[in-house]
Amino acid sequence: MRKRASLVLGLLVLVVLCHGAVGTANDESACRTALLVIDVQPVWLRGALYTSDTVWISDKIAEILDLVRPTDIHVVYILDVSRRGEVSEESLGFPEQFAPANGELTSEKLYGNAFYETDLGDDLRDLGVATLLISGLASQSCVRATLNGAIDEGFEVIVIADGHTGGMGGRQARLRNADWIEAGLQVTSSSELDFDELCAS
Repeated sequence: MRKRASLVLGLLVLVVLCHGAVGTANDESACRTALLVIDVQPVWLRGALYTSDTVWISDKIAEILDLVRPTDIHVVYILDVSRRGEVSEESLGFPEQFAPANGELTSEKLYGNAFYETDLGDDLRDLGVATLLISGLASQSCVRATLNGAIDEGFEVIVIADGHTGGMGGRQARLRNADWIEAGLQVTSSSELDFDELCAS
């Protein structure tokens, strides 16, 4: 009888230890936040593409990447390839200020909404992502369409207030930020975001 009780107790301890180990692995698994960099490509980089804090958009994205990369936040570059065949492949790639680092992802799209007729939503869910940081261009078109697509897909969104532009020397970004704040979305400047904390939650 004593032998049987010891065996049962041993099994219980093993189950608890295994459960604890699995729980720890899950708790410490990949970050549930991703940064979307939307359409910041040479083909679209023309005009007064300054952000709300008057920094050229590709320079600002490079700054944001410097803040994000030391964390575990996923980085996903959205590439609009709707003009493939009309322009060079190089112009559909990345500006000279930045390029994907190892492990950073790209997702190609043909329409304004990066989730429309792509695997982006499934790919993000496979990574365990629940929250998206929104950046890129253009504020009034592809950024807005992708933001709406993200919400429709069930993701929480945080707009990086100084991380997007639609031209007009930053005015489009300021107008869209005001709209999104009025709609109840979180709109926060890159300097005020705690990127480490976004992975801790």
